[in-house]
Amino acid sequence: MNPDPEIRRLLDMMPASSRMVTKLKSDPQQGRVILYRRPQGLSQQRSLIINFQLWLELPPAQRDLLLLSALSWQRTGQWLKPGWRQGLILIGLLGTGVEWLQTDVIGW
Repeated sequence: MNPDPEIRRLLDMMPASSRMVTKLKSDPQQGRVILYRRPQGLSQQRSLIINFQLWLELPPAQRDLLLLSALSWQRTGQWLKPGWRQGLILIGLLGTGVEWLQTDVIGW
């Protein structure tokens, strides 16, 4: 089986924000239909590994939803990554909480 036409169709269906950083690969020995890994380190390249033998057993609508679901779960790691902005927000929330507990909102 040649997965190239299906890979082209999936690339056309993917959102533009995911198309540049996601690589679709075929692995017929894999036990699951689709497997995705979050990028490690500073790498932004993501990969979706698809078993096309199992993939073609699914109805087309279910295939499309499965791909979009995998892409959205793969991108959730971006939100949970702490950075300096999240640190500033946390410090601001802690300061607001302390002022609220002291019932001294103005700080006098």
